[in-house]
Amino acid sequence: MIAARLSLAGAFVVALGCTQHTGATRALGARQRPVLRCPGSLSSLSPPEASQWVFLRPAALFAHPRLGRIVAQTFDDAAEDALFTRARVTGVDVRLLERALWAETAGQTLWLGAGALDGRRIAELMWERLLPPRRRDDLGPSALRFEGSLAGRAVGLAIQGQCGLAAWAEGAPRSVDAVLPTALHDDERAPDPEVLLRWRVRGLPRETAETGSDALQWRVQWFTLDAQVEARGVALTLRLEGPLPDDTAARLTRAVARFAESTLGGAIGADVWASGAQAPSVEGPVGEGRARALVARVTVPWSGLEALGDVLRGRVAPQGRP
Repeated sequence: MIAARLSLAGAFVVALGCTQHTGATRALGARQRPVLRCPGSLSSLSPPEASQWVFLRPAALFAHPRLGRIVAQTFDDAAEDALFTRARVTGVDVRLLERALWAETAGQTLWLGAGALDGRRIAELMWERLLPPRRRDDLGPSALRFEGSLAGRAVGLAIQGQCGLAAWAEGAPRSVDAVLPTALHDDERAPDPEVLLRWRVRGLPRETAETGSDALQWRVQWFTLDAQVEARGVALTLRLEGPLPDDTAARLTRAVARFAESTLGGAIGADVWASGAQAPSVEGPVGEGRARALVARVTVPWSGLEALGDVLRGRVAPQGRP
């Protein structure tokens, strides 16, 4: 589950205040004081070289009266126990995070999270788990950074308790430094997307890769999938970017049709809600050269999501529509 990957997260930004002077007074102006500015964006903190990242609003997902119930029902007893154990061991219940982000870069991972975090408890629990050589840097009130080893990997942790932010890195401990104090103001950061989930991949996801020299995987530079809740279900928006061939829309349409006819597609009713008048709308590709883009949209109805939850939980085998 994405939520399990995003068990630790986040960061903070400090901006300096300004000093005021009176025209006739040389010695006594207002003293310069640091002003804490909590970053409004996690997605902008993803490493620019990341091969993929996922942005999620876990609290909104689990609190939704329909989607939250569907997601919760996909957890078997072992998965639910694992969530409780992780919360007890790390001090973080991922289901309560307002925003979370997971990024992967050449085998290195970075988790960021924002929400009602108990920074002191997280610090105590994680410090006890780290193996030497380990290092702790106190960076001011409720702000600190750890480095050490865990399960044979170099790890790093940064916490800003006043902002309710945390960052956890594996493989490259100092990648948490990207969220430590800088002079960058909130308004200089791109805001987080106004969606429930965004999955951004450099190229195509491995699960969707084609074969052959003319495969789209050699043409797509960026794959972006957004999910947002609406009245009828969950609206999905797919965006492909790169030097796309003219027949990209036709290829995508054929891929959707193959999925709808598959056993899984039939089990969740995709042969109904992804065909005919309800088939995905496709725009593009538009643009020139390497800057072409295609956008496709489809809404997965609540019935399809509930059926998918049953399949994932094992209540229904993907052999036909339930």
